[in-house]
Amino acid sequence: METPLADIGYGLWRSGRPYEQAGYLDLPRVRRFLRGYASIVRLTPDQAGVIPLYLRGRGLQMIAKRVRAGRNNTGMLAQVLWLTANAGEVGDALVAALP
Repeated sequence: METPLADIGYGLWRSGRPYEQAGYLDLPRVRRFLRGYASIVRLTPDQAGVIPLYLRGRGLQMIAKRVRAGRNNTGMLAQVLWLTANAGEVGDALVAALP
């Protein structure tokens, strides 16, 4: 069982993209997702700011699972690299989504 912040990051891995294979997150979509979550469960800006780390962790976890299964062409490395390059912007968008 993961922490709620990990669950948010893992959920955003898919739900934050405009379509499944997109190599980037749709930041307005990400903000709406977190705003909905934060309407039920209170989050601090510090908590919201760590969610990009969980997002990248989910991507790395999925890559590792596929490589172990012999499926080396995961297509997810570009998504992880985008998250790494844009973690600050994603974190800012998440913090801005808080009430």
